[in-house]
Amino acid sequence: MKSNQLKIKKSGIINNIDLFLFLLKKTIPYLTIYKIINLFKLFISKIFYIKLNTKPYFILTDTINTCNLDCKMCFTKQIHFKEKIVYSYDIEFFEDFLKKNNKTLIFIMFGCLWEPSLNKDIYKMLELCNKYKVLAFLTTNLVNCDINKLVKTQTPYIQVSISAGDKEIYKKIHGKDYFIKVQKNLADLAYIINNQKLSIYIHVKSVLQKDNENLKTIKKLRLFLKKIKINKFSLKKFQSVRNLNDNLEILPKNTNFFDKTNGIDKFSIHKKTRNYSMKYVGPDKKTSKNEALYLIESSE
Repeated sequence: MKSNQLKIKKSGIINNIDLFLFLLKKTIPYLTIYKIINLFKLFISKIFYIKLNTKPYFILTDTINTCNLDCKMCFTKQIHFKEKIVYSYDIEFFEDFLKKNNKTLIFIMFGCLWEPSLNKDIYKMLELCNKYKVLAFLTTNLVNCDINKLVKTQTPYIQVSISAGDKEIYKKIHGKDYFIKVQKNLADLAYIINNQKLSIYIHVKSVLQKDNENLKTIKKLRLFLKKIKINKFSLKKFQSVRNLNDNLEILPKNTNFFDKTNGIDKFSIHKKTRNYSMKYVGPDKKTSKNEALYLIESSE
């Protein structure tokens, strides 16, 4: 296969019709009159630019502020952002949050800047989402996941981040030698889901960058994913949160493989970024800004 035949699909669940239909089927049983009214008000306010009293229907959340990888393309790596103290919010805090917001909240995505599986309560949190009728999604690198516990949560959408199909390139990109472990975890996850015919969607995403742009390692990964029968594999263009010239060590030479904007000159987790705004939910309001935990609310 020629490299230019490998399609680059936009990131974002709404761009993929098969995934959209899958999640629509999952969402319908979770809809209540309150959630429908809130969605209607959000729609009206967006179309007619009317400010109405609405609440977020979709939340991105980091349950812990650390990661077990050191990926070159990560936003936190690009801006040399590292937490001095590791915080994670506990199960009591999260359940209280769900109780207060489950009337209008439809979706919650675990994992934005950090690795959610490092929170010891992550599987309980995923189960609580089922209890409070909120559809949970999980983004993970799958390094530390307990596959059996994860499957038992019945989390409908699991997005796995891996940008290489062999040990050498994996270590170059992700900074750690976990390729074999991740490959086994992914194979075990797919086997259980397929064998038990579970309604769980696995979506593997790779970020294009200098170390994988010849696509040899990407093709190896795709063959492996096809063999174990995951639902979807897609490529994401490299996105810079700095000026492009500051990311030359990561930037692909192929201009079709990266976002051609100049990047975001100043990236801050305390300001609005694109369609999301970060809201402090930390364990202690006296902690410094760089040590705080955030929920990310969709502004749409």
